[in-house]
Amino acid sequence: KTYYDSSKKRFMFKTLENNSSLIVQVKINPSNKWVICKEDKFLIGDMILKFEPNEKELTITRLVTKRHPQRLTYSCKASDGIITIGRSKNCSFTLESNLMSRVHASIFYNENSHIWEFKDGEFSRPSANGCFLFTSNSIEIVDKLEIKVNEDTVYFFYE
Repeated sequence: KTYYDSSKKRFMFKTLENNSSLIVQVKINPSNKWVICKEDKFLIGDMILKFEPNEKELTITRLVTKRHPQRLTYSCKASDGIITIGRSKNCSFTLESNLMSRVHASIFYNENSHIWEFKDGEFSRPSANGCFLFTSNSIEIVDKLEIKVNEDTVYFFYE
């Protein structure tokens, strides 16, 4: 459903509470950063990664799927600088997949706001296939927002 949040003065999107079978994926806009919250799950390439921020440490886990039966975990600290995920051997967390860009995502710890931030692709260019967040939380509707609901894609545009 879409609704207007008067306290934020923004239009929002939220899945209906009684529909537990609904899978919602929100495309991360390459020009924006996403604040990583506890247990966020992202679709990166053809892999589902779960993020667990804890103070100045972050654990990233590749979840088990039919295509990727092995669970992988990567831990990093804020002092590590920019963390990269992709198929390149130069990435901090290297994952093999034809749907993965050389550098598919970048993550860093923002010392000023004390949060982990997620960015699609390298800071200078987006990934080829994009990054999607699995969510049941409310999402602010912004121009060119792309949401996948099960097999359908919904686009939001402001005029």
